[in-house]
Amino acid sequence: MTQSVLLSRWIDHLSRTGPQTLEAAANNSLLGALLWDTYHRQGVSLSLDDLGRLLPLEGSRVATAIACRILTLAPVGVSRTGLDTLIQTTLPQLARFSKPQQWLTDEDGREEFVRLVVRDLGLAVEGESPQVSADRLQSVSLLERRRLAEASREAEVRARAVREALVAEAAKAAADKYSRE
Repeated sequence: MTQSVLLSRWIDHLSRTGPQTLEAAANNSLLGALLWDTYHRQGVSLSLDDLGRLLPLEGSRVATAIACRILTLAPVGVSRTGLDTLIQTTLPQLARFSKPQQWLTDEDGREEFVRLVVRDLGLAVEGESPQVSADRLQSVSLLERRRLAEASREAEVRARAVREALVAEAAKAAADKYSRE
């Protein structure tokens, strides 16, 4: 049975993130300690090599510090794979498209951030079916909007290439017809 979390509690906890969490992101030692503590609370022992691989690149350091704060609410026993996915994949993607401070001040930003954490950890939102949770995440997700915009741009590029090929083919057919006459 999947553990469920009270979304409003997590969002409220996120909204009360103080400047010390953001300051921790600037210090490699503090951020490393936050990560080590986050994993340790889940019963995962990290080697120094593991910790080195988890320490994020410049762009997602604040995101990682914020995630460590919200993960204090995570039930014990979430999967290491989920934690790794969150820290190494989801947060860097999200940090590329938005400023982490937006996750603290913007209502949709907070909800998206918490829902991404919940999803990556394999948890459920209390009172929501998996489908409702997925739909709600999709509706507030900056990552999803970016993905859709990129897919739309790619479709437009393909359509333009098809139109250009059709015009070129029609021009060639007209030139062939003209040369035969």
